[in-house]
Parts: sequence; C-alpha cells; structure tokens
Amino acid sequence: MDVVRVWFKKTGKAKYISHLDLMRYITRMLRKTDLNLYYTQGFNPRLSIVFALSLPLGVEGLTESFDIKLPCDMSSEYIKKQFDLISSPEITFTGISKPVYKPIDIRYAEYTITLFECSDNIKNLIISKLSSDELTIIKRSKKGAEKSINLLENIVNLSVGGFETEFTLNLLLPAGNFNNINPLIFLSALLEGTDYDYKTAKIVRNRLLIDKEKNYA
Repeated sequence: MDVVRVWFKKTGKAKYISHLDLMRYITRMLRKTDLNLYYTQGFNPRLSIVFALSLPLGVEGLTESFDIKLPCDMSSEYIKKQFDLISSPEITFTGISKPVYKPIDIRYAEYTITLFECSDNIKNLIISKLSSDELTIIKRSKKGAEKSINLLENIVNLSVGGFETEFTLNLLLPAGNFNNINPLIFLSALLEGTDYDYKTAKIVRNRLLIDKEKNYA
C-alpha cells in the first residue's frame, strides 16, 4: 500500500467552497482519473483520503494537501499527469510527495492578510492594537465552554507593510488539533471599532508548519 501526499492551491472563487464540499469535489474528480484508488472495506466503502487541515471559508490556500492510498506502486510522473488532467484554474494540483509528517503534527499556519482601501486612521489603529499588551477574544468550544484568549500572545513572526491604501500583515497563528485561531476572528478583533468590513480583506494561507520554522511536508 503506497501513501501519496497531493499538494494543491485553492484560490479565487474556490475560497468560498466549504471544506465538506471541497472533499466531495475532489473525491468526484479523483474518480474521473485512471488511478487505482484505495477504498475502505465494509458495507459502505469510501475513498481513503485525509486532508492536512481544513481552510476557513473565505481564505485562499497556496500549499494545501491531502493523502490518498494507492494499492499498487505507480510512478510519480504518471500520478502527477492524472492530477494535471483534473486541475482547474482555482483548484490546481501542484505536486505529489511522500508524507514526512502527519496532520496531527501541524502547529502553525502562515497567513498574509491584505486590506484594500485602508485609511491611515485604520492603519494606525491596527498598529496601536498590535503594540498593546493584549487583544482579547472569547473562544467557545463545541460543548459551549468559553475561554478568554489574548491573541497577541499567540502571534509569531509578525510583520506589517503595504503602500498607499493597501495594508498587509504577515504572521504565524496557531493551527491544528491542539490550538487553532481562525485568521478571520483575528482580523475581526483588529478592526473592531471601525467601519471596515473585514470580509473584504484578502487572506491567504501560505503554508502549514510543524513548529515556528519547519514546514509541514
């Protein structure tokens, strides 16, 4: 049994596809290939596919991945060619590799957040909040329990930039099964008290990491 990690980009309008619908789409497209795919056993066989980490709705991803099992050995060139046939402009398969780490190893995600038509007042407010001691949100668990979180304690490698009316933030946020901060929640907290609609910003997840420096591979 051969496990293959498939890398892809999810950009443009595809960022509005939910994770569940993305799984259905990719499963449907995989069935159109000539790959000998592995299915689970039992009364309701399903394609064996494991995604690294779901993308928040409205966020683009540049190095997303999922793992599939192939019952027999196939050349990397052949597998890559099959994925090239089902690529689209907004869900593009970019490569394959052997898994090095497991999805459970993921600890951080790197994001680039771009605000357009951003006034100097809003820029200054954001910088002021980022320079303060705390930026607190209330996070609710699936069971309804509430927990106060200081977002600023969770940010790593923050940098800001931009020109004229654009404002850009690049940073690492906790991601994975143990601690996960949605970049939309972070941006919403930054823009609280302004009339800027955080949903108009462009948020891109550049990569996943297993620690503050090492990429998930």
